Amino acid sequence: MIRASVEDFSSELVEIPCPLCGNTSHNLRHSVRDRLNIPLCSKTGRPQDLTYSIVACSSCGLLYLNPRPKLSELARFYDSEDYDPHTGSGSGWMGRLFHLARAFTLQWKYAATTSGMVTGSALDVGCGTGEFLQHITQKGWQVLGIEQDAEAAHIADSKGVEVLAGDPTDLLPVDKQFDLVTMWHSLEHLPRLNQAIRNIADTVKPGGRLCIAVPNPLSYDAIRYGERWAAWDAPRHLYHFRPEDVKTLVESQELKLLSIKAMPLDAFYHSLLSVTCWADHKGGIGNLADSFLTGLISFVIGMNPRRSSGVLYLFSK
Repeated sequence: MIRASVEDFSSELVEIPCPLCGNTSHNLRHSVRDRLNIPLCSKTGRPQDLTYSIVACSSCGLLYLNPRPKLSELARFYDSEDYDPHTGSGSGWMGRLFHLARAFTLQWKYAATTSGMVTGSALDVGCGTGEFLQHITQKGWQVLGIEQDAEAAHIADSKGVEVLAGDPTDLLPVDKQFDLVTMWHSLEHLPRLNQAIRNIADTVKPGGRLCIAVPNPLSYDAIRYGERWAAWDAPRHLYHFRPEDVKTLVESQELKLLSIKAMPLDAFYHSLLSVTCWADHKGGIGNLADSFLTGLISFVIGMNPRRSSGVLYLFSK
């Protein structure tokens, strides 16, 4: 098999400066494959072992995908029955396990984001198939979702919640603000990061709350699995935020960090997915015991939220 890198597809990829500080100098940190094996370009296809580059800004240290697919191409990389967050119906035993975990996390998410609040209006940016919105609607909240993937938005709409389908950066309401704005693993997907965070901050009412959950590249499972950590998820995940990166990005919009919380099951989910991806792509160690042990260690270390596999950040306005 011919080994290919992003340089072989330079006409289909774009270089960007650091989206956090604007610096153009960076260092390569990881070369990673697409775990869903989706062709880089529908016209040319791609060799199976094409790698994408994750770089670290030489000034602020932000990790981000560079170069990355053109804006017009990004939507295609979600078109897979194996992409659980958007299809809502993952395949095989992994899909069944995902849905069992989701039942627990819905309760946890609601408690974590609304503690100390009364019911009001809520916006979920990147709402996927709408489970969180459906859940908080049952608690008395008035909700709106925005979802870029049309199929996922249709599934969410069928659950009785109002969902706008399209690029969240363009569809964020300009004439309405919300008591609660949530982003569950969606910030890392938005290609126009700075415009998006400005628009998102504008949708938060004075006294309202913005809650952002993202994977953490400082977690034990990220370090353990290296380039095969599932949450690199190139080319869908465009950025990999450390706690200081999220704080810098959001507080630039006059919001204040209230607290950070460890996402309780992310360590196990990321570890399990990393092992199955490793086995599928390399014919290697697809070992459930390994993923459970790694997940357990990461869970314990992640009791310090700054080392958790997934981190929830709560900001107030």
